[in-house]
Amino acid sequence: MPPKEDEYLPVDIKATWQALEKCVEEGLIHAIGVSNFTVEKLTSLLDHAKIVPSVNQVERHPVWQQKKLKPFCDAKGIHVSGWSPIGAPGAIYGTQIVVSNPVIQSIADKHCKTAAQVALRWGVQTGASVLPKSFNSKRIAENFDIFSWELSDDDITQLSKIEQHRAFPVKEFCSPKGPYKNIEELWDGDI
Repeated sequence: MPPKEDEYLPVDIKATWQALEKCVEEGLIHAIGVSNFTVEKLTSLLDHAKIVPSVNQVERHPVWQQKKLKPFCDAKGIHVSGWSPIGAPGAIYGTQIVVSNPVIQSIADKHCKTAAQVALRWGVQTGASVLPKSFNSKRIAENFDIFSWELSDDDITQLSKIEQHRAFPVKEFCSPKGPYKNIEELWDGDI
């Protein structure tokens, strides 16, 4: 990372989607989805899709709640799955932005849970699936310990007031030679 200039390829989302739909029709795959699609990119896809994506896998956590995208997907029957729901704090590319947030930490203290557990519980409780990653057996166990308790309405309200910004703008995928020339193009201004 980042990709070399000659590694960028043209993107034809319509043709790609039609090929995936053909795979479904032929019984080769059961369901098809997308990743990192904005409302604008989904709207464009839905204009020609015969099959609605089953899932949109996106960055989603209490610090980037996808307040525009999540309701849009819900209305279209597209499940939202959140990658890096705790910000990947232990990864070389990761950030502490989620687990160090004072609102999240305060709620964690109130429930005798970790900030990561609060972030994961929030994701599940707001109707998404979450995709945490860990190699640490203690944290893996903690990540599963989110189903025996709930966030209160007040907790959800407090979390909804967190200032929103992406933890991973992935500007590395923008290039004058690529399909997305800048970060605004990549995310359709939703940054």
